[in-house]
Amino acid sequence: MFVIKKGNIFHTRGDTADFHINIRINDEPVSDYEAVFSVKRNSKDTDYLFQVPVVNGSVHISHQATQGLPFGDYYYDIQVRINNGTEEGRYVTFGVYQYHLQPDITTD
Repeated sequence: MFVIKKGNIFHTRGDTADFHINIRINDEPVSDYEAVFSVKRNSKDTDYLFQVPVVNGSVHISHQATQGLPFGDYYYDIQVRINNGTEEGRYVTFGVYQYHLQPDITTD
């Protein structure tokens, strides 16, 4: 199971999940960007539980990304680097949102 409600994610541990994001700045679509989906135990941690690149607007969370994690409540954001013609680019972060990793019964 994978559901997003008001930005918060509910995900059954070990399930594969895919979702799409549309980047818009000032109501204009942005197509030239790099982005990463990041999950941590809490917003102050320096270590990531896992990170997933956003490819062509799609986030793919593999079975392996969550299968070994304890179920519980975590946090995520999506950091976007918009290529705006400068070397540095423009950074925009969406989140922080809650990431609820729910228990599973079948673990094979």
